[in-house]
Amino acid sequence: MSAVQERHVYARLSFASLALTIAFTSIRHVFRFGPAALLFNLLTPVVLLLLLWYRSTRRAVALWTYALAGAWIVTGFGLVDGLWKGTLALYGNYFFPSAGVFPRSGPRPYGFEAAGILTSVASLLALSYGYRFLRATIERDRSRSILFIPSLLIIAGTGLGVWRGSAVAADDDVIRIGVIVPTRGPAAPLGHAFVRAVELAKEERTTRRRYELVIGESGTTPQETRAAIERLVYSQRVRAIVGGISLSGQIVKPYAIAEGSPTSASARSKRSATESSTSPTSRSRKTKRRAR
Repeated sequence: MSAVQERHVYARLSFASLALTIAFTSIRHVFRFGPAALLFNLLTPVVLLLLLWYRSTRRAVALWTYALAGAWIVTGFGLVDGLWKGTLALYGNYFFPSAGVFPRSGPRPYGFEAAGILTSVASLLALSYGYRFLRATIERDRSRSILFIPSLLIIAGTGLGVWRGSAVAADDDVIRIGVIVPTRGPAAPLGHAFVRAVELAKEERTTRRRYELVIGESGTTPQETRAAIERLVYSQRVRAIVGGISLSGQIVKPYAIAEGSPTSASARSKRSATESSTSPTSRSRKTKRRAR
């Protein structure tokens, strides 16, 4: 195989593996953000245009723009999200549950985990073929020394992503209690009052251990509440969760069962209270009281 043929082969393989990485990560993010995550696939024609730009002009700026874009995709989507937060987190926590090294996450569908594994495999292929494409393209041995630039960016980006995704170290003398409440929207007054009540209860309790409250914004949708609960359980490492409204308690229940953490929901939102008061069961109870 000649040098030109080798360059073309690795260019095609590099682009194909990058396109697969983007496709698999878009499927993975559909479980998080819905069908809008499929817009990630718009990156594929952008990467293709960068590669065609280099093939038609042979300009170094086109080559290194393609290389940096590929390094960003491999690092962010593949190594950090797909490999570290997906594959290694899944199997690491399964085989070594007490290690405390790998990031933890809540119960996920099969498709989400499978997409994470496929993303990590495709990104590793993209890393390998991309490096070979650059080596085949840069013909002079003296110029090959600049290959450390995308390599350094990948290493630094992966390290930063792993560090930012690491959980807070647990302190045996501090019991972290997660409080999931709404702090904005129509239920915000209820949330602020609930937080104040929990703070007063904490101040009245005197033990040798110190209690620390970690406030989580429940948001206005179940998706926002679920994301806040996952941050409390898997990033902040709280040992228990109390919810200011019953909806939060319903969402946190499967996470509490999976982690063996106590949880409680102490109040209902105005909407749930209204729905409960206007339900057929509630109306029948009122009718019986009047009849008596």
